Amino acid sequence: MHVSYEKALAIFDSIPSQYKSAYLHPFYVSADASRDPALKPVFWVYEEDGAIFYHGFHLAKIENTQYYDIQSPYGYGGAISSSSDTNFLSRAWASYSNWCKENFVLAEFIRFHPLLQNWQFYNGEVIYNRDTVFVDLSSHDLMSNYNPRTRTAIRKALKNEMTFEWIKSDQAFYIFPKLYNSAMTLLGAESSYFFSDTYHQLILGWEKVNLAVCRLSDGNIGAAAVFFESNKMIEYHLGASTKTGQTLGAMLMLMYTVSLYAQKLGYEFLYLGGGTTSEAQDSLLFFKSRLSKLSASFRIGKSVFYPDMYDTIKYNWQLKNGCVPNRILFYR
Repeated sequence: MHVSYEKALAIFDSIPSQYKSAYLHPFYVSADASRDPALKPVFWVYEEDGAIFYHGFHLAKIENTQYYDIQSPYGYGGAISSSSDTNFLSRAWASYSNWCKENFVLAEFIRFHPLLQNWQFYNGEVIYNRDTVFVDLSSHDLMSNYNPRTRTAIRKALKNEMTFEWIKSDQAFYIFPKLYNSAMTLLGAESSYFFSDTYHQLILGWEKVNLAVCRLSDGNIGAAAVFFESNKMIEYHLGASTKTGQTLGAMLMLMYTVSLYAQKLGYEFLYLGGGTTSEAQDSLLFFKSRLSKLSASFRIGKSVFYPDMYDTIKYNWQLKNGCVPNRILFYR
């Protein structure tokens, strides 16, 4: 059933830690909805004899129809459960499907978390999309896991007297958005990679968020990145470098220092994510791969609750536009 934000917080806290990520936390689901006024954060829960099935997502109206669709927040989402019993999960999914039909949900698009592997709780179609990168923090000498070129770049950055610091809350808001927006503009990024001040303020003010900053020897910022702290891992969310910072290897130095920090605090993994595309030669994926040889599969989920209407909308879209984008929610 659909539950309140307060109920969702209590439910989320009761889920086993190995299935939790900051991306699935009710606060993030709500805060991320600030990207678009059309997005409504919804928390759906199925409970039975102490077992819990939790799913936080965004619900949005499909223009010029009576239907809605569901998708994960920016990053990752999908259901998590305190039980892996197949009979329980089948009943939970049947209840969820009925709720979707009763509320005219046409289809849903889910981005599962690669390290949580929470597609195991999903009864829809699961599709491999791309590889992502993570760092195993159990290694005693993280530097030894890097290739020679990366080790040289990090040592050069340290030699150039770069410094590292963590920044919280209000101060982070005055630093990161401007740096990030400038970097995205320089890259010619699509509009979906830009976020409002409200979004940045909510995320950067969250207790689970740290802003990592690498300063150059002159005191100017060379790179900065937002990290989420979860139960067993630290997760990279957004980052940006200046032109000078890129030349001097500021982001590599930042990532290395964050790895040492996470390792010292006893985290198991530093999750870096993947590229901006599914291409094996994606430049962002290549950069992240310089920090670890370990990869995890990013998979997406698809469910269509009104298949006839879905096909009709797709047919009408093709008549009007000539082709249908290769996306589950192709009309968005």
